[in-house]
Order: sequence, then structure tokens, then C-alpha cells
Amino acid sequence: MIPILTFGQDERAQSLLEYAIILVLVAVAVVVVLGLFGADLGQVYQNLVEALQEALDPG
Repeated sequence: MIPILTFGQDERAQSLLEYAIILVLVAVAVVVVLGLFGADLGQVYQNLVEALQEALDPG
């Protein structure tokens, strides 16, 4: 076939590109959320660790 006629027929490359775009958008969203709520989330995890340590402390 003539290369012009086959342009756009490779759906595997299109799907791969779509997955890559989704992955980039998810990564950006994670970075933004961690930037906005990172300190608060750190405090939540610290409280959780302390609560677990108290619950598991045999003494």
C-alpha cells in the first residue's frame, strides 16, 4: 500500500499513545495532590504510626 493510505491504520500505536497520555495525566494529578496535601497526609500517617505503636506496645 501507499504510505499515505496506511496512515492512521495502526491502532496499536494510537492505543499506546492514549495510555501514555493517561499515565502522564495521573502522574501530574498525584504530584499536584501531594503538593497541596503533602504535609497533612504526613501528619495523618504519623498519627497512624503512633496509634499502632501504642496498640502493639505490650507494656
